[in-house]
Amino acid sequence: MPLASTENILPSSIWVTGLHSHFVKTNESSEIGFPKYPDEYFDNYASQAFLMAKEAGLSAWGITDYNFDPVRWVKSIYPKKELMECAQLWERMALKSAERFTTENFLALSGFEYGKSINYYDLSSQDKIEFKDRKNYKGHIDGFGDIVVYNAPYIAPLQGEHDIKNTLELHEVYQYIHKAPSGMGIFAHPKEWPEGKGDNFNRLELYADAIESMVGLEIWNGASYARHQFFFLNEFILALQKGWKVGAMYNPDNCWPNWGSISYGEFPLGFTIVIPPDSKSSNNKLNKKNLFSQIRKRRFYGSFSPKLYLGILTEDGDSMGDTLSISSPKHLFIQASGIEVEEVRIYQGVSGNTNIKEMTYRYKPDTVLEYRISPPSKGQTAFCFVELIDRNRRFVAHSSPLWVIRK
Repeated sequence: MPLASTENILPSSIWVTGLHSHFVKTNESSEIGFPKYPDEYFDNYASQAFLMAKEAGLSAWGITDYNFDPVRWVKSIYPKKELMECAQLWERMALKSAERFTTENFLALSGFEYGKSINYYDLSSQDKIEFKDRKNYKGHIDGFGDIVVYNAPYIAPLQGEHDIKNTLELHEVYQYIHKAPSGMGIFAHPKEWPEGKGDNFNRLELYADAIESMVGLEIWNGASYARHQFFFLNEFILALQKGWKVGAMYNPDNCWPNWGSISYGEFPLGFTIVIPPDSKSSNNKLNKKNLFSQIRKRRFYGSFSPKLYLGILTEDGDSMGDTLSISSPKHLFIQASGIEVEEVRIYQGVSGNTNIKEMTYRYKPDTVLEYRISPPSKGQTAFCFVELIDRNRRFVAHSSPLWVIRK
């Protein structure tokens, strides 16, 4: 039965997550250095990160240290170990720590950040790795799921100790994530970098086989240093126009011990809010399987506030992440609650087309806004997503898109 515009369409519950952060503080003013033993590192810093996020009331927190950090650090502790041994040791400790802090109401997640496309590692020094060539810099990808990061030949080419000259190609990283049994990736702070470092993600060039595996893009990134927050709406739109089916994420990317905080001083960090499975389902508990399943369905939105409830439904019950096959216009209903929202801006576009249409509407909190969405031309795929704006005319949230094809 079609929905009426007066119905409450808010989700009955939400999972508030941070899916991009680090154990190590990297800002120069508070460098902690590397501890003497791996267990000391994870006991001290993993416990801080996960416990603080849990105490802040978050549902899940993901640590995504760089793929090159384990080599640099563990090699400095165990100089005689092979590089692959060092990487595997890090990975075992990270997974063990995440399992230890996972409870019925909180998920501790261990992921990775594919950090650099570097074609040469200098291992002449035992306590550090210097990156000799940044020209192949392609972008950062955060990964979760059944991905054994350091066994990936193109993510971390660790087959030699002093002669590592593999050029890492971005499509190989996509391919590796795609082939993992339940792997998924996130485009992290996807902007072109200055100073001649190259196009981030090759201007978001589409790798078709990885469309389902690359699940999200950070519209907002809190960044490692509080003064460097980044906003990537244009890159989000570009990815959709290129054909990627990415959802909208806000992530903190914090490298200092305030894991789970709403802000760092005056700067918001941001959260990715995941909508749980239908409350009528008997299988809607918070666990890794359900969380990852909802993320893969793009049932999430980015928000500065962990209190925002956002509902987006068509008259037939389609929601964020769904692909509508329609022959005539359909009603789309939008409702927000938990924070003060004064305007709703709706973006519409078509994959393969650079035009983007924006419509802005005044909004009264908790009410249901009605909008009509039309099918594109035959053979095209359209997308539609929502931006929420507060009384200070600042954006505070973005939804994942709905996609539309003509029946």
